[in-house]
Amino acid sequence: MNWEQGTKMLISLMEKYGVAANGSTALEEREDGFYLNEGGQEIPLLPWRQERRFIEMRALKESGRAGLPSTLRIGRMVARGSSLMPQLRRELDLCEWLLGEPAKTVYAAANGPAVNGIVTMESGTVCTLEVSTALGKGSEPIDRHEINTRRGVISDRAVDTQVPQDSIYLFTDTEKKTFTDVDFELYGLNAQQVSVVREAFEVLKGGLQQSRIERSAELEHLLAAVNASAKQNRCVAVKEEKEQ
Repeated sequence: MNWEQGTKMLISLMEKYGVAANGSTALEEREDGFYLNEGGQEIPLLPWRQERRFIEMRALKESGRAGLPSTLRIGRMVARGSSLMPQLRRELDLCEWLLGEPAKTVYAAANGPAVNGIVTMESGTVCTLEVSTALGKGSEPIDRHEINTRRGVISDRAVDTQVPQDSIYLFTDTEKKTFTDVDFELYGLNAQQVSVVREAFEVLKGGLQQSRIERSAELEHLLAAVNASAKQNRCVAVKEEKEQ
């Protein structure tokens, strides 16, 4: 995507709600993720944290109504040609953010475009990861996140749903069109683009620049632990990577 449009919408939100920035602002997409350039400073973004499905999952888990979590199951598949590391980075952040605690150990097995992992959290809760870049070129990502608790399951997808659903379907004699507007202020952007703009806005509004930079460094340690485990075929303590 040409992020000029997204940047314009971000600036529009800032003006509407009186949010200031330290110099000029611009959104950028790179192979390793999305960034906010604020006055020459590059701030890594975590746009998935702005997706409504994850916000609601986290809120329900933290409310305690579903009971204590035992496992978090994550599966994500994206198109061939995509980089695997940004996908792992995304899911590792969701693992800690959804459960509200840091990872303690990691065990991972890699096979070409796929990585399977088991992350044990500080409390003993287990997160299983299945991440791959094996879908056909041009395919939309397919993912599912489930928190199994003592009282049931918290999921970001409807029961038995394998493919993400759209909000509106239009059928004609020759084709099918789908539409999914997820933000009443950001018409014209798809769900991922909306989450990037919203994340940048929240960073600027809440003064989260430094926290995002620090969080990015923490995620690099987690990725290093995953890589070390896959190469050495052993369980790796996240603390080991942080101390190196």
